[in-house]
Amino acid sequence: MKRLTLTALSALMLGGTAAVAYTDAPQPMVDEVRNVLDKNGYSDVPVELLNDRQIAQIFLATSNSDGGSQQREEIAAILPENIESLETEEPVMIVVPAQDTMTVTVQNYLDENGYKADVDALELSQIASIYAQITADNSPSETERFVRDALSG
Repeated sequence: MKRLTLTALSALMLGGTAAVAYTDAPQPMVDEVRNVLDKNGYSDVPVELLNDRQIAQIFLATSNSDGGSQQREEIAAILPENIESLETEEPVMIVVPAQDTMTVTVQNYLDENGYKADVDALELSQIASIYAQITADNSPSETERFVRDALSG
């Protein structure tokens, strides 16, 4: 959290603009995505400007692949074609949530749908996959089936 805040504040103090597009992703997931992007030749991608869905998808893609060219292809499919489109021209107020809301969103979904699961006991990959599913445009039955499978596996 401190690293993100310091990075954003440094950018503002240097006269640049800073923005944080993700608001829900847990910091360990963001850090892992940053490392994976660097290792796969995407060090020019400003992780702070990726949205929650992109963070979750990249995390899942890299968690589920053996690396190499397959991993780079999956990352390329998730990132926008024009990396510069992530950058903003206007200064943006940076809000760093006290607790990541991706975890809260998943826990709320589980509670509201009668699942007896504690999100704190889940792996980051399970949280990311459930979040990606419940925020997608899928049918409720498809989402329920996916979540049930994710919790059992």
